[in-house]
Amino acid sequence: SGLRKKLSYNEQREFEHLPGRSGELEAEQENLNKAAAHPEFYKEPAEVIKQVLARLDQVHGELLELYKAWDDLDSRSK
Repeated sequence: SGLRKKLSYNEQREFEHLPGRSGELEAEQENLNKAAAHPEFYKEPAEVIKQVLARLDQVHGELLELYKAWDDLDSRSK
């Protein structure tokens, strides 16, 4: 597998920023999960509940994409 292409400059920069970005998303996900788990959460207006749950879903998706990109870049950087 000597044909594996090394990371470009932009890919290398993206790779270096992934840990910070994943940390931000994970912290946001944790805060949203805490909010949704609070006993008073479902007493909030329906729109608030909907927004929090939609953002949780969105953050989860973003994290999956980020981990996939990270894994791809990581395997190519070796």
